[in-house]
Amino acid sequence: MAEHNTNNASEALLLKRISRQEEILNQLALRSQALEYENSRLRLLLYNSWLNKGNIPPEEVDKYELLPMYLEDVMAILQQPVELFNFNTRVLLTFRALDIRTIKDLLFEIKEYKMYHFKCYRSFGQKSLQNVFDILRENGFIDKYYKSYLFEFV
Repeated sequence: MAEHNTNNASEALLLKRISRQEEILNQLALRSQALEYENSRLRLLLYNSWLNKGNIPPEEVDKYELLPMYLEDVMAILQQPVELFNFNTRVLLTFRALDIRTIKDLLFEIKEYKMYHFKCYRSFGQKSLQNVFDILRENGFIDKYYKSYLFEFV
């Protein structure tokens, strides 16, 4: 009978240790997500710095001031409908056919599929492709090397 009580005590101790380790793992997971978010914020800050030729005031570098502002700005950009931009009619009809409604959808198509679905679409040729990239470049969503800080948020 004494052995049975000892086993229950050691089992309870083991369960307590396991729950503590699970708590630690959960905390580590949350911290890694926060670091991933901070890396995205830093990339955005570096891209904006490069875009503005380094003219970002030092007070903007403070992460506690930038964090909410950047998230709101990025989400506002990504949620804009593609109809607000000056794409030609053929491109807009292709967007509608491929169910691309927002800038986020468009950037996802560019990032993940390398515009494969556009190229397969019958009425979408080289001029239409160039129109998409020109409009995105004019609005600052991509640079001349077809890179974008918004790809990290898509």
